[in-house]
Amino acid sequence: MFHLEIIIKQYSGGAAIYPKKEVIMKLKAIIMGVITDISLTIFFSIIIAVMIMANKADYHVLEQSIPFLIINMFIGLLCTSIGGYVTAHLAKELIIKNAFYFGIASLLISILLNSSSAILTWYSILGIILTIPFALLGGYLEKRTKESSKNHDYGERNGNLK
Repeated sequence: MFHLEIIIKQYSGGAAIYPKKEVIMKLKAIIMGVITDISLTIFFSIIIAVMIMANKADYHVLEQSIPFLIINMFIGLLCTSIGGYVTAHLAKELIIKNAFYFGIASLLISILLNSSSAILTWYSILGIILTIPFALLGGYLEKRTKESSKNHDYGERNGNLK
């Protein structure tokens, strides 16, 4: 943090300019979403690897199987949706916008981690196309959850719900 303070002071003419608390909170929300996405993806990858080893299946043959690739992609996109949900929940405001930023971060990390792949396959292209929409889906679900909760709380306070 000390180095960041020096850099900020250099570019602000010596005045101490600090990022707004809201910006830091949104960045933390996006980082937590990314951590959630990556952690869940690793967790499910380990489960899949254990299942493959338990069945003594040849992974290299299996990874070329269309059903395996589709299931693998679905699990990864589900993890991305959960990451978008976590980001939106922690951001509290501008839910969809923050889920979108999380989606961009998730997409960039995915591209960096998979950059060793020599060829861009249909699988890679589909993953690139669907990452941001699934991140937004998580944000949308959180938004719906909050709206539903607000409506429920409002109804209880006014005696409209039991």
